[in-house]
Amino acid sequence: ARRPRRPHGGGRGVAAVQRGSACGDGLRAPARDPAVQPRQCAPSRAGGRRESLVAGASLFSRWLQVVLSLKEMGVARPEALDWLDPPEPEAVHAALRQLFLLGALDGRGELTAAGAAMAQLPLEPSLSKTMLTAAALGCRDEAASVCALVCGEEVFCRAGPPWLREAAAESRLHYESADGDHMTLLSAYEDWALVPHYQREAWCAERGLQGRALRAAHSVRTQILSLLSKSGPRGGGEEATAAHSAAEARARCRRAICAGHFMHAARRAHAVRAFVTLGEPPQTVQARAGNEQLLSSATHVVFSELAWVGRLVMQHACAVEPAWLQELTPRLAEAKRVLRLGGVGGHWRGDG
Repeated sequence: ARRPRRPHGGGRGVAAVQRGSACGDGLRAPARDPAVQPRQCAPSRAGGRRESLVAGASLFSRWLQVVLSLKEMGVARPEALDWLDPPEPEAVHAALRQLFLLGALDGRGELTAAGAAMAQLPLEPSLSKTMLTAAALGCRDEAASVCALVCGEEVFCRAGPPWLREAAAESRLHYESADGDHMTLLSAYEDWALVPHYQREAWCAERGLQGRALRAAHSVRTQILSLLSKSGPRGGGEEATAAHSAAEARARCRRAICAGHFMHAARRAHAVRAFVTLGEPPQTVQARAGNEQLLSSATHVVFSELAWVGRLVMQHACAVEPAWLQELTPRLAEAKRVLRLGGVGGHWRGDG
């Protein structure tokens, strides 16, 4: 049996099935990646439950790419394959539901045109949805930079001599954006891209940035744009073709990020400097340490996942407008209706 492999150039923590493999011959469930393990903290009963929750979410994110790849290969029932480590039915069902929410699957669980385009990109499905939306909104360059940055290595140095960590802290403060982590990374990348090639290493060292991470993100960005031009939406209306200011392009980019992560949304809590997730059950979460601007200005955010570091912290949080979420939330109600009728994932539940 062939081993699962990562998608080209990105998708940290995502395992994909190799194309052309025999789908029914000994597939193995994606193993937990040490790179996405939750940080350890003082043991407690509540903390243990939250650590399990975070680890389960990381494992689930890898199932999304696996199920999408299998759907692209024409596998109607991924849970019915001859897995070496059979997946939990709930894991496959949750992946099918999220792919439906992203528009990759229709109500019968079949791959849509958008899903086929998403499967061609070297990104996990939420970021692929972000890229397709960005192409329609006319901000694909900014979105490609953001997606390449968030699925790669940390840009700001966290290890090394004290002077390097201090420089990284100053750079993060300099680039910090009230719109969230994505715009912070985008600002750092755009400045790096303006530096002549022969000066980039010294420029990164002075500012505590990882040149390797920025170079890798640049390579992935180029690949994303190339693949999107082949598989993504072509042409477009006035929104996609009109020239935008930098501020407008970033706002559109945040809207595209919202389209890919609206399932993970939170609103500001009134009594504390924190947020409360909009899903069930609601949980109190916080922005990462040092992101005071986001805590002080944003009313609603979306995020990629949660990390347990003694408290639940949002990873890659992005400020969004409530109206953007309101446009997308009907999809959640539609998903519940489809599942009740035995649509997406209903075959293994005995509903269809």
